[in-house]
Amino acid sequence: MLKFIIRHRTLITYLAAAFFAISTFLRLLFGYRNQPHLWIIIGLSSSFLALLALEPWFSRRSRLFTHLYIGIQSGIVTTISLVPPHYDYFTNFYVTLALQAAHGLPGGIAFRWIGCFAVLGAASLLYGQGWSKGLPLVIINTAAVFLIGSWMALIKHAETAREETQRLLGELQDAHRQLQLYTARAKELAVIEDRNQLARTLHDSVSQTIFSLRLTAGAARLLMDRDPVQAASQLDKVEEFAESAMIGMRTLIHELRSTSVVAEGLFPALQRLAKTLQRQYHLEVSLNVSGERDLSDEQTEQLYRIVQEALNNVIKHALTDAAAVTINFLKDRTHLEIEDQGQGFKMKDKILGSDNLGLASMRERAELLGGTFAIESRLGEGTRIKVEVPHV
Repeated sequence: MLKFIIRHRTLITYLAAAFFAISTFLRLLFGYRNQPHLWIIIGLSSSFLALLALEPWFSRRSRLFTHLYIGIQSGIVTTISLVPPHYDYFTNFYVTLALQAAHGLPGGIAFRWIGCFAVLGAASLLYGQGWSKGLPLVIINTAAVFLIGSWMALIKHAETAREETQRLLGELQDAHRQLQLYTARAKELAVIEDRNQLARTLHDSVSQTIFSLRLTAGAARLLMDRDPVQAASQLDKVEEFAESAMIGMRTLIHELRSTSVVAEGLFPALQRLAKTLQRQYHLEVSLNVSGERDLSDEQTEQLYRIVQEALNNVIKHALTDAAAVTINFLKDRTHLEIEDQGQGFKMKDKILGSDNLGLASMRERAELLGGTFAIESRLGEGTRIKVEVPHV
């Protein structure tokens, strides 16, 4: 019911205002036909009703016209109330005006007008009816004016709140759609990055191993008749290269299962990665973890990928056989460092250059988690990567 009233507030306001005004006018016509000054009262009441019919035109023009309309109508009602024989029911017109003020004006201004209607109605009743008869009518009229005005103001406030809720709901739906688009885009970029990572790893490890395998097999074929012993040695190398390629492919397949990282947890996944790198590339990785923290799936995945990319860079560029990974779980953030004592590089030559997409990838992953990424390196003094991620 309340929802219906809110949706049809304007219609209900005009119907209620017309009901109070017309019922008062009909009472005059049918109850007091032979009273003195009847035609003056009918004329003033007719003017009130005519202006009531024109109120939508006033309210559409400007707020000034609304004030002008209410002022004229208040003057007409006060004049009618002062014309003998001082009919008490004409104060019902103030209820009509209270409805219109609450409907068409802001809350504070509307209640000032409603206060004026209460004062004018009280003065008219006390003047025309005297204190003994007029005082109870004053109480009834004042209560009616404020009650009707407050009710309409409440309905108006509810309507405004409903419109605001609809607007916020629309904005929320728009934001939700944008978030869905961003999420889809982020997933798409993540897939592209994983494919790029796979391509780089295939090129840097497996494809080079297979290329070496082909060269060694070709050399063994040439030596087969001339030097069987040397050919057998080359075939041993072919077997080693094939085993290395198989290990590399198994590692890649395992690394593509990103859900295993989340299922294992960050530290066990890093332990597994360290063993793989030691077996495949003879890189000794020391892991140091302090504190405890339950990371989200996204944090676990992205931090693991950062460490993985950083250690891949160590293998490709640092010319060292050792690296250290340190993770500190602090109160409000996680601090990650990957350090090596390799050959390092000049920062100005390497900061996110086109030849080192790995650094850009690590920075993007850190920023995706709302964190920071920093890199320190000097030629001949190794490299240190620092990542800080806030806890959510």
